[in-house]
Amino acid sequence: MSIHEYYTTNYTKCQKCDNFLCTWQGLAFTSHSITVVVLPFHLLGGYCILFKTPVYMTFYRWPLFNLHFWSSLVDILLSVLITPYLIFPAVAGFPVGLLHFLGVPIPVQIWLSIMSIYVMIMSMTILLENRHNSIPSNRFRISRKCTKILYYSFRIILALFYSLAIFLFIPEDQKMAMMEILKDIPCPTEDFFKTQNFLKIQKVKCRSSKDLLNHINCNSVPNALYRTESAKEKGETAYPDDKASVCGHNVLQTPYFFKIQKADELFVLCIDDNYITFLALITALGVLFEICQMLFFMFCCLYYLFLSIHGFTSKKTRKLQIAFFGSIILQVSIPVMFLMPSFVFMVFSVVTGYYNQALTNFAVLHASLHGFLSTIVVLIIHKPYRNFILSIFGKSKNLESLKKSTMWDTRRMSVFPTNVTN
Repeated sequence: MSIHEYYTTNYTKCQKCDNFLCTWQGLAFTSHSITVVVLPFHLLGGYCILFKTPVYMTFYRWPLFNLHFWSSLVDILLSVLITPYLIFPAVAGFPVGLLHFLGVPIPVQIWLSIMSIYVMIMSMTILLENRHNSIPSNRFRISRKCTKILYYSFRIILALFYSLAIFLFIPEDQKMAMMEILKDIPCPTEDFFKTQNFLKIQKVKCRSSKDLLNHINCNSVPNALYRTESAKEKGETAYPDDKASVCGHNVLQTPYFFKIQKADELFVLCIDDNYITFLALITALGVLFEICQMLFFMFCCLYYLFLSIHGFTSKKTRKLQIAFFGSIILQVSIPVMFLMPSFVFMVFSVVTGYYNQALTNFAVLHASLHGFLSTIVVLIIHKPYRNFILSIFGKSKNLESLKKSTMWDTRRMSVFPTNVTN
């Protein structure tokens, strides 16, 4: 049975989802609208980090901006550049973002999203490692530059291997893979089938039926839409009922007609259950590896800030270290906790075979807001940025005094080892 036959027979018995969020149009419209609102906040957060960071936070600026940049980029990828319409529990879907309409291949978009998410997670580790290294008495500090380069190069190489390994078992026959998915998800949304007609318009000129057949692939475009110039003038549209009528000589009414060509179809990444399990295991181990590193840096900071405190020159320096450490914990943990519901739902969907397209699309929308939340946290928990925001609305110091405050001589208050110890 072909996809078209399944759609015209078995699928007619299915109860369809009428929720706007079930459709790719609903996902695209909502996510793109969210981007219009949150993008100014991302830009404001980047401006504050680059230009409103005081002297005593200089060592902290670039790791902070690195995390902000990648969190914002992942948000923008999810909401406007890629906007993935995922079909869980199957490992399939299609993009409806800007990159798709620019003709970027789907595998490239998948690779870009995976690497961006990984680098974002790694930037969280870099932020914690930066705070970990700023404690002067810390015996586990990564002090050598070559050691750091090797450490992060090793992690990037692992990410590259993982991001390329997921493409090893892409089904060659995507139509057959879609039929396999229909065995587990017999009643997907109509977009599962309508991606076959996710089309773009091109005007072509034919002088004979032979020219027309040169523009039509009868095997791959069974339900293409054709509109003659005369029908266009009347505001009418001709929909061929079957392949024979499309490929018949009687289709050509005038020398000009509009041909609508297919763009990318639904993309099935994998249908092998064993390989899907392998991917899930590797993903879980990768996440666990990152979490272990973060926990190591966090526990080292806690130990040297609250237990082994003899390495600090003053109580004020130690208090500033604790304040910075607390702000970083908030900055990393709040967005991560915000992502947990989406992650838990997707894992639950794959493990149990539960299908709900509206909830899947909502999970994507929910995940695309984590960078916005991270930006809000940065602007609130750091006093220099908070004062700058308040000054814009006349609720704090004026801008001139704020500029002066960022140029304090804070050598005695510095929280970084270059100024604390020899």
